[in-house]
Amino acid sequence: MRGCLEATAKRLPSDGETGWDQRLCDAFVATVRTGGAGGRGGAPYTVVAHAPIDVLIDETSELPGALERHGLIDAATMRRVACDATIIVAADDNVGHTMYEGRARRFPTDTQRREIMRRDRHCRFPGCGNVIFVNPHHIRWWKPHAGTTDLPNLVLLCEHHHHLVHSKQWSVSGNANDELTFVGPSGRVMTSRPSLLWTPRAGNTQEPPG
Repeated sequence: MRGCLEATAKRLPSDGETGWDQRLCDAFVATVRTGGAGGRGGAPYTVVAHAPIDVLIDETSELPGALERHGLIDAATMRRVACDATIIVAADDNVGHTMYEGRARRFPTDTQRREIMRRDRHCRFPGCGNVIFVNPHHIRWWKPHAGTTDLPNLVLLCEHHHHLVHSKQWSVSGNANDELTFVGPSGRVMTSRPSLLWTPRAGNTQEPPG
């Protein structure tokens, strides 16, 4: 398993500043998502993490979560895991015993995933052309009635740039069907639009790239 993770970590895109431990973590998340097949769907692995509800509804919460049978994980890691996980909201009693488990949150549908790939073609971070290890990311963090699982709120990001957004080194906002704005730690602002093959911009008379 470790050899598989190391091989995957070496293939992940990096700007040269991402530490090896972080790349191994990204490789682990990618393997859990894909089942080692290079694409999402049918992953045979299940990772169970327990999180205080505050961590899932308040991005400023610092309460830790816990990996089942493995101990505590910090709030930032918990939110990153939750970003692409199936979430089941469970009601616990006053000593932490689960009394009820609700219904799981749905991922983007297969139809939505195909349309996001057709729209974005590759990672939407400006200048990034990665097409492997890419997954839809919620622009507005997912929670009921806020960051919905709809195309305007879903953007294709590679593992590296997904990490930069989750670690708050970069922020992303806007409508993925139109224009997205990426803001870096130095205040640098860059924008990103869908592929011209998906919807040519008004007034653009150039032929779309092949």
